[in-house]
Amino acid sequence: MKFLLTVASIALLCSCVHSTTPKQPSQPDPKFRTTQPSRLYFKNMRSYYYQQSTQPSTRIDLYNLKKHKPYPLQPIIADNWMQDEAYILLECHACEQFPDTLLFRKSTTQESSGIYTHAGRDPYAQLALANWLFDALQAGHKIELRTINQEWVPILQTAPDRSVFLHVIKDYLRLIEKI
Repeated sequence: MKFLLTVASIALLCSCVHSTTPKQPSQPDPKFRTTQPSRLYFKNMRSYYYQQSTQPSTRIDLYNLKKHKPYPLQPIIADNWMQDEAYILLECHACEQFPDTLLFRKSTTQESSGIYTHAGRDPYAQLALANWLFDALQAGHKIELRTINQEWVPILQTAPDRSVFLHVIKDYLRLIEKI
């Protein structure tokens, strides 16, 4: 009996001493990671040009450029400061004329040079599309978006529209320290 009581007390003592290590908070994804210095630069120097709103349920700060006219694809910077991450969201205006899977075409003045299919709403797909559009606009390509009627509609045609889009993407890339 004494032996059984000793074994039981040792087992109880071992189970109390052995504790599980506390869960580490999830590390930010390197693609979306932002740091305090880059966030501070954005808030102090660049956020003046943006209208800020906060999603109440998630506490993610959304930054939408103040002075611009809406065009089919509006870039919005989402700062998830609780997770040290930032995302680019491409909000679609007048989406009823576009299918769920968006097709983009970039072209030079003479010929078509590439088609990009965008079907995802997740941050990875949004970032990939933003990077594709950024590179195409910087290279001087014309961008077109296919409608439900299978017609190609030009977007971001004017220099001011292109400039606004490029500035928002540059601000986002600075925020995640990619430029």
